[in-house]
Amino acid sequence: SSQAARMSSSPKPSVAKAAAAPGPEAAALEEKLRVWRLAEAKEYGVPAFCIMGNSTMRELAMERPRTMDELIAVKGIGQAKAEKFGAAICRICAE
Repeated sequence: SSQAARMSSSPKPSVAKAAAAPGPEAAALEEKLRVWRLAEAKEYGVPAFCIMGNSTMRELAMERPRTMDELIAVKGIGQAKAEKFGAAICRICAE
């Protein structure tokens, strides 16, 4: 399929991290982030994926950004999301 062709032709930027299964700390952090995302989604009246996608949530849990620079380096986080949600995400990741 064309989707499989697209997926296989694009190299993964962090192959080692993608191949590594998330540890218990990352899994627990991802769950905390999901709870936060659901609360944000309810507040804004949008589906949770509109706040942040699952792959971004997983990346956040693996990277544990604590500063805005670290946050913006996470795939799926741009300037707008960093400004809107950055303080909360960094606080959760630092807990």
